[in-house]
Amino acid sequence: MKLITKSFVILMLNLLPFYALSQAVNQETQYTLKPASSTNFIQLMTNDVISMIVISAFLFGFVFLLINFYKQKRQFLGLMKQNQRLAKEKEQAEKNNGNKDEFLANMSHEIRNPLNAIVGMSHLLSESDLNPSQQELNNTLNTSAASLLVIINDILDLSKVEANCLELESSSFNIRNVINTISKQTEVLINKKDVKINITLDDALPEILTGDAVRFGQILFNIMNNAAKFTAQGAIDISGKILIKTEHNIKIQFSVADTGIGITSHQQKRLFYAYDQAEKSTSRKYGGTGLGLTISKKLCQLMGGKIWMESRDGGGSCFHFTVGFQYTAKEMMEEPPQFKEPIANELSILENKKVLLVDDNQINLTIAKSILTNAGIEVETVVNGKLAVEAIEKSIFDAVLMDVQMPVMSGIEATNHIRNVLKLKHLPIIAVSANAMKSDIEKTIASGMNAHVAKPIRIEVLLSTLAKQIGNEVELKKVS
Repeated sequence: MKLITKSFVILMLNLLPFYALSQAVNQETQYTLKPASSTNFIQLMTNDVISMIVISAFLFGFVFLLINFYKQKRQFLGLMKQNQRLAKEKEQAEKNNGNKDEFLANMSHEIRNPLNAIVGMSHLLSESDLNPSQQELNNTLNTSAASLLVIINDILDLSKVEANCLELESSSFNIRNVINTISKQTEVLINKKDVKINITLDDALPEILTGDAVRFGQILFNIMNNAAKFTAQGAIDISGKILIKTEHNIKIQFSVADTGIGITSHQQKRLFYAYDQAEKSTSRKYGGTGLGLTISKKLCQLMGGKIWMESRDGGGSCFHFTVGFQYTAKEMMEEPPQFKEPIANELSILENKKVLLVDDNQINLTIAKSILTNAGIEVETVVNGKLAVEAIEKSIFDAVLMDVQMPVMSGIEATNHIRNVLKLKHLPIIAVSANAMKSDIEKTIASGMNAHVAKPIRIEVLLSTLAKQIGNEVELKKVS
């Protein structure tokens, strides 16, 4: 395009003399120049040159506008193509992300179901007459199942981190209780090692804080788990000090120091990256997915803090992290209720109650039925939602324990039918499902279910939830 413009300008400049000369010749009756007419000839040439310049400028401007229009059109079409390409890439990325979420949800479901059978069978074994050696084997089975569950949850949490969908809850909790609980969980990992756990907390640290206790405990557990894993002897020291304290907000720095194998400066650079570990060989020797610290870093950021570490090879490690909470003066605050295992009085309401158990997995049905029967509950079992609806049409139940993902009719479809067609608005329906992601829980509650218990089932949570829902129904009948 530049070449065309230059050629046009050169052409017009070369034509100017010839055009002026031809116009002069046409104006003169004779080609011979006389002294008297030379002034007229020059004036005519001057006028014609000026006219030619004006015309050339006009033509040049017109051509320039055409060229500019062509350029803008080409740029516009290029932007349109680029936008279309970006829109397609965005659509494909969203589709891929949705496929990933669906894949993770399905994998979680498929892993949790057999894991639920393992945990349930282990529970039933613990209630039988086991000798000390058998009890130890059963405890190992339980510990292994718990470790597998941690890995599953880490994978799901990492998916939420990458999608920026990880959200924090907010409730009151006793921070010392949380730290003591994590410490006791860690003691199980070091019970055969010469390692002690020491806890030192700032005396001015409020006992009752408001924030996400579960996520805070997850950060501390991930760090404590690594300390226990890589420390053969010595101590693991937990400390907490106040960094900033205002009228209603507080920022705390926690540190976990160990006397373990330590980490080189080169390895430290890779610590907080997903799908990586400080040293590949440690994965084989010590186990672990390498996801815990990545998730902990994101959780610290969500809680207004950060995480870092200090270490040297063979000289132990010290992980520091800061988190922010809200708090209220202790005298104005009652300690929040802690979850306790249901005691006999609480479970007495379950005796002789009739519960419909719905699950397409025969092993889960067998184990759950045994657990419920041992609690004094009369249990009827079916293998899909359609059979559950038919059973409810024929018999009266005090509650329904409903799996979600089943053939023929899902748990959500069955619940919709029970609520909207059978008009049983107050029948307690509890989802007992391996679909444990937040979106899955929200779907079950939106469908009309009263509560959600995730697989693998914690027996005390299942019985406590069942007792609560049946108790609510009993109270509702009294009022009505």
